[in-house]
Amino acid sequence: MSAGTRLADTNLEAIYHDFKADKSTPTINDLGKELDLVATYAFDKNYAVGLKYADYSPGDAAALKVGTKKTWLWGEFKF
Repeated sequence: MSAGTRLADTNLEAIYHDFKADKSTPTINDLGKELDLVATYAFDKNYAVGLKYADYSPGDAAALKVGTKKTWLWGEFKF
C-alpha cells in the first residue's frame, strides 16, 4: 500500500509492506512489516536528490527477530 503527494517541488511517498510467507502454517506466516518514507527533489531537468527512510519490524516467522532502520541519501544526474 502506498500514498504520495507533491509539496513545494518535492515528491513525497509513504509505502507500507506487510510481508507474508507464500506457504504458511499456523505458526509461520508473518515475515514482518516495513514502512518506507521517500522524498525526491529535482532541481533541474538533469539533477535530483533523494532521501529514504526504512523501518522494518520482524514478524513471528522472522529468523532473527531483529528490526532494522536505515536512511539513504542519493543524488542523480541524467544525461
